[in-house]
Amino acid sequence: MRYGALGRGHECLPAALQPSSTAELERGAASAARAVAAKQSSPREQAYAKAISTFYEKPATLSHATRALAYEAAMADVHARYPGDDEASAFYALAILGAAAVAPSDTLFVRQKQAAKLLNGVAARHPRHPGIAHYFIHAYDAPELAALALTEARSYAAISAANIRWENYRWSESNVYYAVALGAAHTGNLARAREEVARLESMYQELKGKDTYAGLIDAQRRAVSAWIAETEDRSSEALALARSAADLEESIEKHPVTPGMVLPTRELLDDLLLTQQPAEALRAYEATLKHSPRRFNSVAGAMRAAERSGARALAVRYARELLVLSAHADSVRPEIAEAKRLTVATGG
Repeated sequence: MRYGALGRGHECLPAALQPSSTAELERGAASAARAVAAKQSSPREQAYAKAISTFYEKPATLSHATRALAYEAAMADVHARYPGDDEASAFYALAILGAAAVAPSDTLFVRQKQAAKLLNGVAARHPRHPGIAHYFIHAYDAPELAALALTEARSYAAISAANIRWENYRWSESNVYYAVALGAAHTGNLARAREEVARLESMYQELKGKDTYAGLIDAQRRAVSAWIAETEDRSSEALALARSAADLEESIEKHPVTPGMVLPTRELLDDLLLTQQPAEALRAYEATLKHSPRRFNSVAGAMRAAERSGARALAVRYARELLVLSAHADSVRPEIAEAKRLTVATGG
């Protein structure tokens, strides 16, 4: 078995599980069209290309739910045509999970269990395959099934520790320092934040010119530096740094084997604007949501920005959207409490 497709597990997650922007869909459609048109592809390769092309049809008009369900049906056909193909089984399982995410609520988790059954078959033949362990975690991504994911999560961690050469992915290491730096900056521990910023700067200088993704580290450094500046009442400098961080990060294509940024620097810019200019922050959050729809943090930020800028009706609309997003949560996050307060005040 070739580990190419399965080994790049994260690569297909955006298409299968998350809504894509029109621009992303257009790029996907173009790539799929080239794959379908390839002259030297085998019938099996053609089947894969045609299956993924169903997801990217009509980029500007079809809903994400329609795409996910069409892709599920297409991968079901590929799996039926190539029943001994472990990659087809794995990608069909992932397509099923994508469909489960957009289908009506199912308390029996029929699709998730169907996906897990497919993955079990592949795992029996390839017990230490990282792609399969990863997909299992998504199959059990519900409170009622979470206990089943624990074994796979530990397996995934062990596989990653043993198989992945982290020295080849130094830019990914920066996420740890970035997270610590942000936490320190937001809690007033500026000494620790500066320490982590220095570490990010050192890593960036080490990789600059050698690694395509080194710029992402510099974007992280700028984003944290912006929040340090804001804490020290250097507001203009903070905004300039945050804007440059967001522009830089968005100029670099996401690496194919990462699920996305720990925290998008564009969203951090929006959060910074919220502390200074609520009306501009509202416009910024709305622009972010067009690119990354239904992000909890951005919806909550838009709600707060709308209320602070006097757009109460809009604040209530975002509050309702936030409550839909968190309908099955048992969290006591303040954003949810604020959303409930706003909706109750207007009669629900």
